[in-house]
Amino acid sequence: MFQKIISPIIYALFIIPGLIAGMANVIFFDTRDDDLELIVGNLLAGMIILILIITSIAVVMTIGNIVIYKIERLKKPTKKDHIRQSLIFYLVLVLGILVTITAENTNGLGFTYLYIIMMAATIAIVTNIIYLVYKNYHGRTNYI
Repeated sequence: MFQKIISPIIYALFIIPGLIAGMANVIFFDTRDDDLELIVGNLLAGMIILILIITSIAVVMTIGNIVIYKIERLKKPTKKDHIRQSLIFYLVLVLGILVTITAENTNGLGFTYLYIIMMAATIAIVTNIIYLVYKNYHGRTNYI
């Protein structure tokens, strides 16, 4: 029972290394941005960096899924397991949307950070869904 209570918190803490990995890509390519733009163009360089950010966050969140799956020792994951594991990320998304809707001026660095955290929360939710469906596929196929 304790494992089921602590696992969403552990999964939510994986957002920190996920954001660090994503920002490491930004920092790495920011110093080489001119070379990358000369090679592939400005728009494509931005898309490459965005894909690398999304991929790095997804890889870290997949590691988080593996960890909490081992902690909980789930036999056959259900929809309730997904809701429980991703509840903090759903709350982050709802609060972020409410803050964005109620704010008068959404320009600025604070909102940029909010959007990045909301993007990471969305990636974490989708990664959890994919991982649990994959784990559930090895037996029962009526998860969705």
